[in-house]
Amino acid sequence: MTQLGLISNSCLVINLNPFGKIDETEQLFDRAFGLNVKGYLLAAQAFAVRVAKEQQGPSILCIGSSNFLSAEKNSVINDSTKGAILKMVRSLEVSFADSNITAKGVGPGIVETPLTQKGLEHSDTRKTLFGQIPLGRFLILLFI
Repeated sequence: MTQLGLISNSCLVINLNPFGKIDETEQLFDRAFGLNVKGYLLAAQAFAVRVAKEQQGPSILCIGSSNFLSAEKNSVINDSTKGAILKMVRSLEVSFADSNITAKGVGPGIVETPLTQKGLEHSDTRKTLFGQIPLGRFLILLFI
């Protein structure tokens, strides 16, 4: 059997429309939690089933966002999924301790990509986010 050493998952569904002013809140909630939370959970479960019990140091790494612990305007659903991921990672760590599987989560903050570029073009958004980052810059794919 091939040994699996690490599973890393990263996904994002985001909608920054004003909360309470959109018709499709329930659909957005289901979509965001389905991908951002359920996807992580099912990946972790499948990984735990496949790793050998005698294997040294198998790990689950959940890549989230800085919204693990913070919040932003009009990001109620997205921020809620990130909080759920953080709690899930903590629960996975405890639940898998007897199986020698570690689970960790990281929240790297904003990564400047073609996907985030449109939102970052707004000078107010850029200024606000830079104010939350000690280094005063966004991550770029080169850093990862």
